[in-house]
Amino acid sequence: MFNNFQKQPLPNMKHFFIYISFLFLFYSCGLKSNRLSSDSDTTKEIPKVLLDEKYESFSRLKSSEDLMEEIYEDLLNNDEKLKKLDESIKENFRKMFTVVKDFEEYQRKSSQYYSSALSNANRISDSLEKAKVTLDIKNSQLRYESLIHNLSKTDSLIRETSGKIRESYIAFKIQKTLPIIEKFQKEKIVNGKNMDDFLQEQKKLLEEIK
Repeated sequence: MFNNFQKQPLPNMKHFFIYISFLFLFYSCGLKSNRLSSDSDTTKEIPKVLLDEKYESFSRLKSSEDLMEEIYEDLLNNDEKLKKLDESIKENFRKMFTVVKDFEEYQRKSSQYYSSALSNANRISDSLEKAKVTLDIKNSQLRYESLIHNLSKTDSLIRETSGKIRESYIAFKIQKTLPIIEKFQKEKIVNGKNMDDFLQEQKKLLEEIK
């Protein structure tokens, strides 16, 4: 029985690695392609979240909330290509969580079994029998670890690639929204003359009360 268990074919790690590498390259290229698109397409209008302090989205913003995400959300609503990319990335993360969860559950059951088996083995009073059974359990664990060796590597690679996609997407959002905030800063800069005039009023008032 153990020999059959040990001889089960291992997954083709080369194919897994190629797939994961292609996946990261695909999303990276997609982000770069969109990042290099003309800024004129994304800065035609300043989003409402920056223009109207009574705007619902703006009014609920607090110092701990994310204005960059609010601006990016406005871009998504006005750019179908960007929206499709965003949906594709979110769908990929949903699939990743499913795949990782399935492997975690598979590992959990085996881990629970071995923990239970060792606990029960400790109840055997015959020291020789206990030692033999304990050794059998340990050897089975080693065979199991060999069986899932490639799967564990792939699991780590999936998590690593997901992290890279997440970080690249953060950088992408920042680069997409920087032109928006800079446009707002230039076009909606406050009236400096009003500030200067008020400062003179303050100085005059200060002189009167000295």
